[in-house]
Amino acid sequence: MAIQRVASKWAKTKILLNNKGLASYIPSTRQYSMEALEDMLNTHTLVYIKPDRGTYGIGVMSVEQLHSLNAEPTGTSTASYRLRYDQKNDVFTSLESLHKTLNALFQGQEYLIQQGIHLLRHKGRPFDLRVLTQKSPSGQWVSTGIIGRVAAKNKIITNHHSGGVAQHYKPLMIEHMTAQEAENIRRELNVRRG
Repeated sequence: MAIQRVASKWAKTKILLNNKGLASYIPSTRQYSMEALEDMLNTHTLVYIKPDRGTYGIGVMSVEQLHSLNAEPTGTSTASYRLRYDQKNDVFTSLESLHKTLNALFQGQEYLIQQGIHLLRHKGRPFDLRVLTQKSPSGQWVSTGIIGRVAAKNKIITNHHSGGVAQHYKPLMIEHMTAQEAENIRRELNVRRG
């Protein structure tokens, strides 16, 4: 049996959203446009912008909405936006200038914008967990491994090709919870599903 690969992240997202059991776990995702950028940043303080077709974390960026207080007597706040990619960290005072810079970085490729998730940190660096899930001969989905990935210094992504380092699950998690809580989550991630 050949493995069928779907290159488009947008196509994969639409498939996952059609599954009632998974849809609530999928971060809000849209095809990139100026309107989508504005809407997403009005709803979420952090978004990720990634190529629709791409691997190894290449081209992934994040935008975080920052607030500053005006010097005016009204005390109204204005937003600015921090764009992070590679090891760069740029701040923009308008959505228009941010959008213009993003379009230049896209180099004609299609991009997605996705609700950001603030990751836990290990020694000041973000990490995520990857759970390998495979279908058994009896048709059950089985978790066959869990590994943590810690981002390289000043990086937003944990991918190995961008300098991320693999770490065991338990040392990462017990920095943030008790050993028993970490074990309960590990057990939940290992549940077999029909």
